[in-house]
Amino acid sequence: MVPDVEGGSGGEIQKSGVGVAGKPRKGRNLADREYRRLKRLLRNRVSAQQARERKKVYENDLESKAKELHDKNAKLEEKISTLINENTMLRKVLMNTRPKVDESVEPQNDQSGNN
Repeated sequence: MVPDVEGGSGGEIQKSGVGVAGKPRKGRNLADREYRRLKRLLRNRVSAQQARERKKVYENDLESKAKELHDKNAKLEEKISTLINENTMLRKVLMNTRPKVDESVEPQNDQSGNN
């Protein structure tokens, strides 16, 4: 139910004072509450947007680091493959030179034993 704002004649509204003084305060309270609510909603929207932007920066940073690590991992795997091949080649060279070294060492031992 809506109270009668006019109260009959214009003179009576001003004389009563209670109705006039109470109504604007309620109106101001409602306006203040609405203003504060809208202000809070705006702050919340701004805060949410900032959070989304921070999240996006964080995700981009993670993606960048993941790409760096992926590239580094690929280079390390390539280096491992190269080192394994080099190691295999050196072992073959070592195996091929060992018998020659052993043959050349044995005659020297025999000659030193004869003297």
